[in-house]
Amino acid sequence: MKTSVVIHQIYNEINLELLAKDLKVIYNLRSLIAHGNLTELNKLITKKKKEGKEFFILEMTEKLYFIIRTIIEQYLIDPSFINFLKKS
Repeated sequence: MKTSVVIHQIYNEINLELLAKDLKVIYNLRSLIAHGNLTELNKLITKKKKEGKEFFILEMTEKLYFIIRTIIEQYLIDPSFINFLKKS
């Protein structure tokens, strides 16, 4: 939610529901990798390939870099706002 607020503040044309969905997918991928659950990761990748999303991991990585870059930029512009969001 907090990440969505920061992103939407800059890019208000972004679909918030899609952004929230992407953030959930990114977090799920992070969890699968962090916990070494490569079997489930492979199942997810296979499922996405069957859905026609051949470059699923690459797409999510690009979205993650966009999100991180935007948050860092916002922090450099207004650190008090980002710190406020972190505390709330």
